[in-house]
Amino acid sequence: MRNSVIDFKRAIRESLRVLIENNDRITNVKIIEAARLSCGKPVGKSTLYRKNDKTKEFVYQDLLLEIDVAKDTKAKLGGKSSKLETISSLRAQLTELKKENQSLVDQVCSQESIIESNSAENNIDNSILNKFQEDVYILSKVLSILHPRYNGYQKEVLSYETKFRDDDRIFEAKKTVKEVISDIERSTFSNITNIK
Repeated sequence: MRNSVIDFKRAIRESLRVLIENNDRITNVKIIEAARLSCGKPVGKSTLYRKNDKTKEFVYQDLLLEIDVAKDTKAKLGGKSSKLETISSLRAQLTELKKENQSLVDQVCSQESIIESNSAENNIDNSILNKFQEDVYILSKVLSILHPRYNGYQKEVLSYETKFRDDDRIFEAKKTVKEVISDIERSTFSNITNIK
């Protein structure tokens, strides 16, 4: 091992030791800032993180591990979780959140299915209701034409004509009313307009 490597490791370890003795917060930045080579020069800011060109692993992996152990030990003494415990805890929480998320997705899919089913039923119900309203309109309109003095049917007629004023339904319904009136007038049945 070259002298410069030995000197660098000594400087990092000494800086770490001082931080531990002074009960300071241990961070890689503080260790690097406080580390001095034997000649008094500061260590390079990125030297600790240098990687081997061939293996792409950290050259000073042993120092990084020592620093992580010191951080974890200090955290445990302070009643905090170590980095490894924190990562494990976060992974467990992530797993729980994924399960909970899947459960919520399943619930949403179930609700969407129910909504689609109800929507289809509502469309059928609305179709039936619209047909019923059209039939009531046609009957009321025919009766109001045949008995113009009696205005008890006007409410249904006005309501339907207002509701569907810009809709093709009103034109179809009025056409049906004319056909029914025409059929009644041509029928051989007794004269319905003279009923009192």
